[in-house]
Amino acid sequence: RKEVWDYNIAIAREASGLGFDEINFDYVRFPSDGNMSTLVYGNGDRKKYEVMGDFFSYLNKEMASSPSKISLDMFGFVMEKNGEDDMNIGQRLQDALGTVDAIAPMMYPSHYPFGHLGLDNPADYPGLVIENGMKKGASRFVGVATALRPWLQAFDLGAVYDAGKIRAQIDMVEKYTPAGWMLWNAANRYSAAGLVPVETTGELIKESFKELLLK
Repeated sequence: RKEVWDYNIAIAREASGLGFDEINFDYVRFPSDGNMSTLVYGNGDRKKYEVMGDFFSYLNKEMASSPSKISLDMFGFVMEKNGEDDMNIGQRLQDALGTVDAIAPMMYPSHYPFGHLGLDNPADYPGLVIENGMKKGASRFVGVATALRPWLQAFDLGAVYDAGKIRAQIDMVEKYTPAGWMLWNAANRYSAAGLVPVETTGELIKESFKELLLK
């Protein structure tokens, strides 16, 4: 419903005008939960991913003059899906690439099903799960004006996510993209577990500034 698109874009413009440097659109998809039999869509014969593609293009056009970066959140499985497979929620990478500044696939290992990669509990193997997704999907961002910046798991679900498990995810992401990553904890309980020590980060920043000055 275009009036809903316009409503969300109006909020994004207001936030941009208030000085936020990035506007993130979360849950940009058709619904999949609740009593699905009560839903009635007005898109006729048009596929869900076609409707979502229209929204991404419209968002790109309407926010073109905004100084803020625009990003989208998608399910982690978009990194592994190809063709017409939109997981029945309208999400495909190819429909969003080039329309926003960044895409953040939610690659939480706990959200991959039993048997994924032959694993009984994917949450126990964050390095394997993340590398598989990055290996399959990162190349699709090459030469496209959209950065790959995944959401990573920093909460206990399926396994205890200690420093080792958080670091394993970060290491795998950094093998494939320079655009960074974000950690998610639904309870907003964050710590330094798995992160590079502050003094090390400070030295890296100093070296980066030195390189910039030399240029």
